[in-house]
Amino acid sequence: MVFFAIGLTTAVCIIGVRSKKPDTKPDVRFVAQFMCECKAREVWDYSRANLAQFSKDGLVLDSLSVGSDVVARWVPPGYTALLEGGADLWSKTRKDDKLAFIGKLKSRPDGVLNSLHQTPFWKGRVHEEGNVWNIQNLGRFVSEYPMQLILHKNQMCCPSDNVLETFRLAQLLPNKACVISAAVHPLDADGWGGIVHFFGNMSEAEAVVSGLRKDVRACQRRSYALYKARFDSSKILAESGFLDMWNGGAH
Repeated sequence: MVFFAIGLTTAVCIIGVRSKKPDTKPDVRFVAQFMCECKAREVWDYSRANLAQFSKDGLVLDSLSVGSDVVARWVPPGYTALLEGGADLWSKTRKDDKLAFIGKLKSRPDGVLNSLHQTPFWKGRVHEEGNVWNIQNLGRFVSEYPMQLILHKNQMCCPSDNVLETFRLAQLLPNKACVISAAVHPLDADGWGGIVHFFGNMSEAEAVVSGLRKDVRACQRRSYALYKARFDSSKILAESGFLDMWNGGAH
């Protein structure tokens, strides 16, 4: 889990909390500890599911004893043109029959790996890449592998308790990726219809991929346009209410 705490002096404490089970709900004890250390007046989180664990109606729960009226806001990373790497929908290196995964697949559940390595549909279909470190390379990478796969470290379904990987999406979607993701908590899935294509298990994933492969470019264009419209960074910040507070001099 990652959240941002706005301290009493309006300095920003950027805090990363890694639980024993990444991609699942946070341990509120650690959240409360860091809020207290930061003397937080505000807490921002990228996940609505996370926020539901330690806040209600925009305020941190009194039971955490972090102070009165500590504001909690949903502020995920969103679209910015600064992350566009010039992805080419007509690249000569394009591989519509493959999917790519950024990271190390060995960190994903054994059952998922068995499906990827043994099931005829998946065998040899997923390219693993751990060396995309700048925006231009990211654009070239998505140009070659327009279909991108997201799998969780502690993947569970159904229902899913995993949080939506918005930091990964903030890199892929500005570069016009067609994204297929393992299921996430319903609170986090809300609003992402038509942008991210969710599946509960690898059999469902096969059906999702087969449908999208009929017109991958259409998936890319639609996902990109919807992402810009719904999750523009300026829009997220404005809708969080933070700008109203700031402009009102409450800081």
